[in-house]
Amino acid sequence: MGVRVSMPIARRGPWAEGLTHKEKVMRLYRQTFKTLRDYDPDFHNWEAKCCIIEREFKKNKNVSLEQGQMLVELGKEKLFENRHWQPMVVPYLPGGTYFQRYTPMPIEWCDHGALPPPKYRFAG
Repeated sequence: MGVRVSMPIARRGPWAEGLTHKEKVMRLYRQTFKTLRDYDPDFHNWEAKCCIIEREFKKNKNVSLEQGQMLVELGKEKLFENRHWQPMVVPYLPGGTYFQRYTPMPIEWCDHGALPPPKYRFAG
């Protein structure tokens, strides 16, 4: 499967062109935590794994720019290889649990305080 086949729209944006090295590192850091959250819904396990990843990022904080760019590319490859097949989506984004759950009432029901047609009224 290709690198970008199953990547949801919300997760594709961070890898736009023309970013500085610092922005790439910050986005890789954040996307790593999001991807890790897809695999482990238990907060305490997720938090422990995040601490390990944070230590790894801090360990490589003072490397040269060339080494840092190489590490970012390796990190992106590892992130894409290990992405979840069905990632969690924020509830209000397309594909989320609340997206278009409550559609607006038809405009004809809103005119002049009229009641909805009888078949749509609650039997109360």
